[in-house]
Amino acid sequence: MSDIRGDIARRIEERLEATGIAQRALAKTLDVSPETVWKWVNGKTVPSAENIPALASALGKPIAWFFGTDEEPSAPESRFEPDLPPALAAFLAGTRVTEGERSALIGLSKRRSDGEIDYADELQALRVPAAKKIEDRSQADAPRLPPDAPRAAPIKKKR
Repeated sequence: MSDIRGDIARRIEERLEATGIAQRALAKTLDVSPETVWKWVNGKTVPSAENIPALASALGKPIAWFFGTDEEPSAPESRFEPDLPPALAAFLAGTRVTEGERSALIGLSKRRSDGEIDYADELQALRVPAAKKIEDRSQADAPRLPPDAPRAAPIKKKR
């Protein structure tokens, strides 16, 4: 085990014990497999850069904690614009969305001033047409025979 891998594994394991969070529960929270969390805890792999912010949040520690310090960063880290409504910012922080979905939700929040937006429902509405397009495309790509086309005779088994 390399030093950084071992340090991160030890920190994750200690924090799981201190908080009483089970590895399976952490895996579900982070939307990763239990095997992935087991590998982190046992120093087989380290969390990816994509997983570290969510992992730090789930464990209640700053990102810098993984690398040996509990100091908070001097400026808050955020990939969201500061003028987002708090409800949307919280939803985006806890949900995996594509950039297109993110942009659509931001646009929706700017168009609707009532503030009563169920972002989970709106995201689902965005995703259903995309899934339907994929389904329609796969059906359109399938070869089709005209109704009057001759059909192949069944193959007879030899005895």
